[in-house]
Amino acid sequence: MVYAQVQVRNTPEDTRVRSVWYAVEAENVEPNFKFDEVTFTITQSGNATVTFNRSNPPFWPRGRYKIEIYLNDATEPARMLEFQVQ
Repeated sequence: MVYAQVQVRNTPEDTRVRSVWYAVEAENVEPNFKFDEVTFTITQSGNATVTFNRSNPPFWPRGRYKIEIYLNDATEPARMLEFQVQ
């Protein structure tokens, strides 16, 4: 299981936080393959922590991955997180 935790501050009620998961370069996977997208809606204004997770049974292929984080309807990511599986 891989977790990505996002902290947002001073957000209005009903802010959407979206994570888009990619296999950038992984064994037996097409380069930059988008394999998941999840949206979470924050129900209260203020600060919040949003936790996304993704499992890939029975294992993750070796390689490089990234997660892009978007707020509401943004077309550019607010943050990008990269990780590797060895």
